[in-house]
Amino acid sequence: MSRVRKENSSVRFAQGTTTLPRLKHGYRPELHRQVTERVPVSRLGHVLTQCCQTGLGEALDSVAIAQAKLELSELMEKIVLSLKRNRVGLEMQDPVLLHCFPHWHVTPEKRVVCLLPVHFSKVKVIQKGTGHVLLKIPPIPTLDSQLSRSTQRQNGEVLADVRTKDGAHVSPRKLHAVCSKLVSSALSKRGVGEERVVVSVDPQELTLSVKLGCDWTAELVPCVAAPAAVDSDLFYVTRRFTNEVYEKGDIKWRPCTVVKEHELLHSISSTDGGLRMRAMHVVCRLMSRDWRLAHISCYHVQTALLHDMDFQVDYSPRWQRCALETGVKSLLKTILYFVDRESLPHFDFNPLNLWEGMTSRQMTQARGALNRLLSNENALISLLRRASNDGVSVDFGFLNFN
Repeated sequence: MSRVRKENSSVRFAQGTTTLPRLKHGYRPELHRQVTERVPVSRLGHVLTQCCQTGLGEALDSVAIAQAKLELSELMEKIVLSLKRNRVGLEMQDPVLLHCFPHWHVTPEKRVVCLLPVHFSKVKVIQKGTGHVLLKIPPIPTLDSQLSRSTQRQNGEVLADVRTKDGAHVSPRKLHAVCSKLVSSALSKRGVGEERVVVSVDPQELTLSVKLGCDWTAELVPCVAAPAAVDSDLFYVTRRFTNEVYEKGDIKWRPCTVVKEHELLHSISSTDGGLRMRAMHVVCRLMSRDWRLAHISCYHVQTALLHDMDFQVDYSPRWQRCALETGVKSLLKTILYFVDRESLPHFDFNPLNLWEGMTSRQMTQARGALNRLLSNENALISLLRRASNDGVSVDFGFLNFN
């Protein structure tokens, strides 16, 4: 079909019938060397498939998990306005519901977690050792300024209720205590009885939780939102990393990048059809069933998976096409690699060693157990069957992207 070029148009149309040239594809030897046919499923692959079909590696009760998250979301929607309109001068932000393993969780349990971020307009983040920070805030105005409490709030000043003894930093314990009072008061106005709310201001274990109607527990974590100039998805929490020793009089905060981690895991899951998530759940269950590996938490496994995928994406052209057996073995090898180094770097803060609190004896025991699982298929199959037939119900409340 012939078309005439319109006036003031930059588009040219061919006159008459046009035959497109035949494209010539060059020979790509790296593509010809790759396996495209279906690989036969091994004995280990059959066992892994059976384990996943019977619940191992999956959230055992996805309906209960969804119900718990829904109930928590509805509960927070009811009290979020009360929290934001508090009379103590705290600038509360929208709650953040977590969807992957936080760094303070050791084993999966019937628990959903929600962050309660507090924003400070004038806060300075001071690095205090590896993986710890101090949050410095402006000093309290002197009495000569004659500033009332309402004027202090308008000027963005931080009240003394959440300050450390020196008056220069945000206190984890005091901020937790203030937020706990606000949450408890808001919940009581919504008909949630005091018997369902558990609060602890012990510096070794600052907790704030609510018993949900579905027999699950909602863990509420007061935290400080990082300045927007630093990172909008970074939060500072009071929760210690797994295996971290408590320091008396500790006023330090820990970085929490769980939002970023969830985005990465969601991207991986949507690309490989959730295979790596199943592999991670399998390995998490294996760690808990071997006493030599019990000190390796789900967050450790999750971090190892992120490191493994960081390598696979760069060096494996077909990382999306992976069998469950390959994913499990690759994850176990990655964990063994970090055990041999006796260092598991945090994915975002590499100088932070998540295994710093572990002993050399624990590392030696884990090294022997992992080597046996990777070199002896019968040992791996035996542990898989024991984990799937032990009758212990473990609910993976996180990493559900359905």
